[in-house]
Amino acid sequence: MYGLPGYPVSHYAVSLPKIAIYTRRHHRPDQPRLPRHRGRLLHDPPHLREAMFDLTQKEQIPVSQISQLTSTDLANGALQSGGYTALIDPDATISATTPVGPAGTPAQAVQAFVNAGGTLLGTGNGGTASAIPPATAVATFAPAGDCGGPAGFGNCYGYEVNANTSLPGRPAVIDQLFGAGHAIMLGFDPWYRAWTTEEERLVLNGLLYPAGTVIPAGQSASEAGRVTAHSRAAARPVPAADLPAVASRPVNPSGGAAQPPPDRDRPRLGGLPRPR
Repeated sequence: MYGLPGYPVSHYAVSLPKIAIYTRRHHRPDQPRLPRHRGRLLHDPPHLREAMFDLTQKEQIPVSQISQLTSTDLANGALQSGGYTALIDPDATISATTPVGPAGTPAQAVQAFVNAGGTLLGTGNGGTASAIPPATAVATFAPAGDCGGPAGFGNCYGYEVNANTSLPGRPAVIDQLFGAGHAIMLGFDPWYRAWTTEEERLVLNGLLYPAGTVIPAGQSASEAGRVTAHSRAAARPVPAADLPAVASRPVNPSGGAAQPPPDRDRPRLGGLPRPR
């Protein structure tokens, strides 16, 4: 075998994630076994259907590596006992009041999960409502009228929330440190109709977010030891006595422009020319 004798640049160790996805229910829906039981997805919330389709069909993540967790599961401490590294919240508000289990409320369980080093990835209004301040914007929506492509083509981030008209220059992606973990928020639906591959890959970036510190460049022979030495997060969990109170909070609307109807791309009856 031939190659470089060492790593010429600093880098991070990335481990295989164990993913949970929130279902916004008290009971667990049928676990979709795509493609065999595809029809079962029709009974699940739309953003959950989109996320499961993209992650399993387009990104080819085995269904066995993605577990659906309910609010009852969160309250019962499933995130911690299951050894999950990331929780996806597809536009669903995680309750700060009910149900109550050994891990507290669902929101308290998520707070403890992130504080201990887990990653929360929330999308849309519901996902961002589960945030823990302070937050840092790592990407903003494009200036008004600038979609980075053909005029009117609509290939901007946040196309489905009309961000290019309503939210120019506002935060699109938030990376929020909390304790030893991260809360990552996307202010749009990255799985919208499986149209935008670049947005879908942002989810993968979040799920693979390295938990450890940077590994300096050096000889490959010592890499295993250096990975171990840099596997712990630089930040430490917030002491239990210092954790902020968890409470539900609404998302304040921004911009003021009217939102487009969800079926705006659907052909209207009588709207298509008759064939000749």
